[in-house]
Amino acid sequence: MKNENTPIIVGAGQYTPPKDQKRPRHPLELMKTAGEMAIQDAGAKPIREKIDALFVVNLFSWSYADICQELSGLLNLFPRNTLYSRIGGNMPQALINKAAQEIYAGRHRAVMIAGGEAGYSLKQAAGKEASLNWPPRQTPVRADSDPCQAFTEYEMLYDIFAPAYAYAFFENALRAAQGWPIPFHRKQLSRLCEGLNRVAVKNPHSWSKKSLTADDILTPSSHNRFTAFPYTLRMNANIHVDMAAAVILTSIKEASAMGIDPAAWVYPMGGAGLNNIWHVTQRPSLHDSPAMKPCADLALAQAGCSLADIGGFDLYSCFPWSVETACLALGLSPYDPRGLTVTGGLPYFGGPGNNYALHAIATLAHRIRKQRSLLGLITAMGWYNTKIAVGVYGAEAPEKPWIETDLSKIQQELIKNELPPPVLQPDGRLTIESYIICHDRQGAPEHGTVIGRLPDKSRALAVMDAGPGQLADLETQELIGRTGRVRHDLSTGRNLFNF
Repeated sequence: MKNENTPIIVGAGQYTPPKDQKRPRHPLELMKTAGEMAIQDAGAKPIREKIDALFVVNLFSWSYADICQELSGLLNLFPRNTLYSRIGGNMPQALINKAAQEIYAGRHRAVMIAGGEAGYSLKQAAGKEASLNWPPRQTPVRADSDPCQAFTEYEMLYDIFAPAYAYAFFENALRAAQGWPIPFHRKQLSRLCEGLNRVAVKNPHSWSKKSLTADDILTPSSHNRFTAFPYTLRMNANIHVDMAAAVILTSIKEASAMGIDPAAWVYPMGGAGLNNIWHVTQRPSLHDSPAMKPCADLALAQAGCSLADIGGFDLYSCFPWSVETACLALGLSPYDPRGLTVTGGLPYFGGPGNNYALHAIATLAHRIRKQRSLLGLITAMGWYNTKIAVGVYGAEAPEKPWIETDLSKIQQELIKNELPPPVLQPDGRLTIESYIICHDRQGAPEHGTVIGRLPDKSRALAVMDAGPGQLADLETQELIGRTGRVRHDLSTGRNLFNF
């Protein structure tokens, strides 16, 4: 017999405004629209008064003093508990997990989770193509926060601060670990992205519905420059979007009392969240995501199903590497006929900051309503492959209840092999573990960065001592495993690497 406190999704809304809107709307307005859509989607008048908790996903494009309070006012909600989340693309699924536990424990009757971004309008205004009549930016008075910074000053000095650079480090390391030649690898990336794009083109909520071939994605051009080798611009998450989403969870008891049709109930059947070793430079391996498999195993075990039962996936796709590494961890083919996304992915559907996964959850919920036999699984990722969350969804109650589970032993196992901090001023031989070659906005190679091991196995980072012509030539060669000389340059304050 189902526990009456079992959590279910009863409302889901997504809003993507037209690009030519006369008055660009700030994120809070977008969230209001998505929130109203979720309330209407629930199809029960009492749902508004039942919502006694509001969780908002941390946003980048604007800031408010108390966004939870302001959104509550706009939606005429009176929550007794609000939360403005931490930063990270894992947060939508992490908030679903939290809401499900709160509802199961009887601490809340209904929870709304909402998020939104207006990066496109902000970019248009910066280019003087639009004027913003938005409220002044304000510093949030309450926000959940991580225990430490996502990157160290040393990592920032050597390009591990911009996601496009950090994930390119991971991508090159993965290519070497798999033994793929560079041309083969780049074609694999473009084929994978082409598959995502095909889904985005058909999704009415997608920011871009432009159909792209693998060659369109692979070939550098004035509209598709390299960002950090091996990624072209069309392989990167598109953060310049205006989008919002909202999801409402309640219990079987409350949904039944409100008369919500059980045929519209969607169950969060399983969920888990774990962290990899926090700082990139202290991870023994740069090419994988050790937290991914245990997260998925825990979520599937709670749901009472296996990977073979899943009919729809949405693998987090900020960059191709996050899809590839999820496939490797889960044992999926990148060309699995079930597909790897339900939205079209962050480069094409759109990458609204931390909130992308909430769109995936909303999309999956509506698919499950129409196809009651469907089971779906999503992965979500925060910072630099740092925070991982996995969720399983379907039309049946989970096998195991949504009780708070102590995952500390699993978490400690994941971080037990953390390396010491890298050597700040090395001098000697360095063997490359991974590298990136960054390009300027005209697409020309600008500088290269390597990460590698010294003879005593300690790690160091350095900038390649090479000009644009040599960097272009190096992009045709496999550099991982090669050894060169590293030294600290007092004039620039950075380490230099020579082959």
